[in-house]
Amino acid sequence: EGALRRARTIRVTCAHHEDRCRPHHRRGGHSHRQPHGPGQGAPAVRGASPARHAQALLGALNAYATIARQEGVAALWTGVGPNIARNAIINAAELASYDQIKQSLLKVPGFGDNVVTHLIAGLGAGFFAVCIGSPVDVVKSRVMGDSTGQYKGTVDCFVKTFRNDGLLAFYKGFIPNFGRLGSWNVIMFLTLEQVKKNFLTEVPHQ
Repeated sequence: EGALRRARTIRVTCAHHEDRCRPHHRRGGHSHRQPHGPGQGAPAVRGASPARHAQALLGALNAYATIARQEGVAALWTGVGPNIARNAIINAAELASYDQIKQSLLKVPGFGDNVVTHLIAGLGAGFFAVCIGSPVDVVKSRVMGDSTGQYKGTVDCFVKTFRNDGLLAFYKGFIPNFGRLGSWNVIMFLTLEQVKKNFLTEVPHQ
């Protein structure tokens, strides 16, 4: 599990520029300060024609080029600090809460080390991850989307968001976020448990 957490942190650092480009791509490759018309930069959908896929690819490449040209290459990693913090906090919450919930369920009569227990523990891990990680998630999104220099950093964004919008602002989109993280944790931990059960052999303690 420690290796899993480290691998996900490395992935975030290396692929952060993709997160940075995604909102820019959805705006059709325009600058953050420029208006855009409806339909521009629409993401490719399942079943789209090859021309649409090619257009989407060109749009993504254009987003990279536009950000690098207008804001500098370093801008591709804008907000990498809060992004790493967000993923570290969520990963720690997922792993710790999953183990704790699973061990608690195993003490309840009728629960065994099976798929049902893993499913419930995975959903619980997703819930705790959203509760703990949502504030950092909101700050990460605001810092990465800040093109006017409104925020001086992560702490400044926390303070200004709390002061201007209140505590509940850190939990906007809680339900869809739980739907995403809850399903992800169920799939991840069910897969992990099956891999441990079928492919890994425990070494007896001396």
